[in-house]
Amino acid sequence: MPTVAVHRAGSGAPMVLIHGFSASWGIWKPVLPALERHHDVLAPTLLGHSGGPEYIAGSHAISDAMADALERDMDSAGFERAHLVGNSLGGWLALELAARGRALSTTAFSPAGGWNHGGRETKRLGRIFRQNYWGLKLLGPFGARLMGRRRFRAIALRDVAVRPADLPAALAVEMAEAAADCAIYLPGLEHLTSPGFGELAAIDSPVLIAWGTKDRILPWPAYAERFRRMVPAAQWVPLDGLGHCPMLDDAQLTTKMILEFAQGAEGGSATQQPAGAEASSPELPGRAATTA
Repeated sequence: MPTVAVHRAGSGAPMVLIHGFSASWGIWKPVLPALERHHDVLAPTLLGHSGGPEYIAGSHAISDAMADALERDMDSAGFERAHLVGNSLGGWLALELAARGRALSTTAFSPAGGWNHGGRETKRLGRIFRQNYWGLKLLGPFGARLMGRRRFRAIALRDVAVRPADLPAALAVEMAEAAADCAIYLPGLEHLTSPGFGELAAIDSPVLIAWGTKDRILPWPAYAERFRRMVPAAQWVPLDGLGHCPMLDDAQLTTKMILEFAQGAEGGSATQQPAGAEASSPELPGRAATTA
């Protein structure tokens, strides 16, 4: 797993990469080299996650506390505002930081918090993550070691990638270790499925929401419903054939989308769709981008 809580490298306009629930900054490794050629990239590990700031048991408003910790990371890096990029829970947190005025632009891949709370979508997510948690506990340290086997990766990581067996073994091991070492796993899951996600304040910077049409964790469009109302000016791009973590499925396409949207925001042209993508209604997944 990553040996430091925060990764920073590159030069250019500031950019912050925010990982999802139970992961670590290491999940961005497939896109880091290309992004760092154009940006000063900060990739922190979330509060209560493996190697990240300590979670104090019993703390309330966990998602707010995570956003507060990310603001402290940005302050320590000297970033007043930055291009924010998030996936899953990290996508929600990127939008939350944008609502706090910390974004130059925001690219959210399958952001959490878009479903209507309390219904079958919430219950389904709770089941998925509780099953994953007990699976990690059952396997113990052997779980990470088994990630070195293609057949095991094909089963264990099928919810996060469309071709999980093809993921680099070292990255898969790192992902498993991070999930097993996530101190906030159960309290975070309880918070996010009981009180649920709140409302977003108005966002005054460009927002791109991209969603893999093969996302097994947050299937489009049921898990995106609330964002149509909360982020009415957002651009929507369905990613044909990609899953929940597009940087694992197609690093080149993911990098291109991030860079082009950030560049458009800096040049005042972020209302244009990133190259290779077509505008789409959030209700109807369309063919916006293809895998290589």
